[in-house]
Amino acid sequence: MRTFSAGLTGIEPIIRELFEENFGGYDNRDIIPRKYWRFTAANATCSRITHPRATSGYSSFHDKVIQHIIEM
Repeated sequence: MRTFSAGLTGIEPIIRELFEENFGGYDNRDIIPRKYWRFTAANATCSRITHPRATSGYSSFHDKVIQHIIEM
């Protein structure tokens, strides 16, 4: 699993462009706008969560990523 932890705004378009241009795209799996995004790309399961200092509620999204790792 690959995890990207970043501030609230602006990172999703950069990640999307990266995977579109270099890895043949991506497939969305689960999205909570601006807080949590799980997707597959380049034969890997990936997730993007907010940075711990960027928003309250970070721990619930962190827990969600950990749960997906356990299920793999």
